[in-house]
Amino acid sequence: MPFIKTDTKFHPRLTNTNESKFIETIIDSFFEELKFFTKENEENKPEPWRRYAEQPLLGLLMTGLVRNTKNENITLIPEYMAYNEKKSIGRPDLFINVNKTGYIVESKYLTEGCGKYWDVKGFKNQLHEIKKQQKKYQIKEDYKYLKEVYMVCLVFSSVISKKEYRFNEHIAKSNEDHFSEVENSFYTFIYDENWKKNAAESEIWKNSYSGLGVYGSIEKWTNF
Repeated sequence: MPFIKTDTKFHPRLTNTNESKFIETIIDSFFEELKFFTKENEENKPEPWRRYAEQPLLGLLMTGLVRNTKNENITLIPEYMAYNEKKSIGRPDLFINVNKTGYIVESKYLTEGCGKYWDVKGFKNQLHEIKKQQKKYQIKEDYKYLKEVYMVCLVFSSVISKKEYRFNEHIAKSNEDHFSEVENSFYTFIYDENWKKNAAESEIWKNSYSGLGVYGSIEKWTNF
C-alpha cells in the first residue's frame, strides 16, 4: 500500500524547537513502520487503522521509533507505572527516555467523520481531557534522574467518510494550517494513495474512504 503523509503542522511556538523535532521523529518513525508492517504482513488487506485501535498503533509507533532512530540512548516502555508515596497512581500509556529527556505520553484512539475532525473546539476539549488525566502522573520523585520532562498528548483518529468528495476535501484541508490557535499542538494526516480503488474493492468497507489523523500537543513540565 503506497501510504502518503502530509507535512506535520505545528503551533507557531513549536517551530524549530526540540519539541517539534521530537514529534516529527516519532510521527515519521510511526509512518515508516506502518508502511513496513503493512508490506510484510497485510499488503492486500484494508488500511490498518480501520482494524487496529490505540494499543496496536502505539505498538507500531514504539517499534518504529527504535528501528528508525537508531539512537542507542533511547528506552521506552508502555503502561509505565507511576507512584505517589510508594503507591501506584496509574499507568501512563507510554514513557520514553531519550538522552535523559523524558516524555510521558497519553494516547487515545477515535473514529471521526470528516467534518468533526476540523472542529477546533472539539480538538481543544479532547486535549483538555487528556491533560487532566496526565496531571496525576507529574510526580517529581519518579523522574529526578532526568534533565527535563515533556507531557505528550497523542491522538490516533480514524477518519471515515462515505462520500468521495468529502474525503477528497479532507485531504486538501490536511495540507493547510487549521489548528494554529491551539497552543502547543501538532497534526498530520496519513492515507493510502489508492483510497478510491480500495473503497471500491473492499467487501467489508465498500464505498467508504478512510485515513488516519495523528495529532495532539507537547508541553514542557515547567516546574519539574
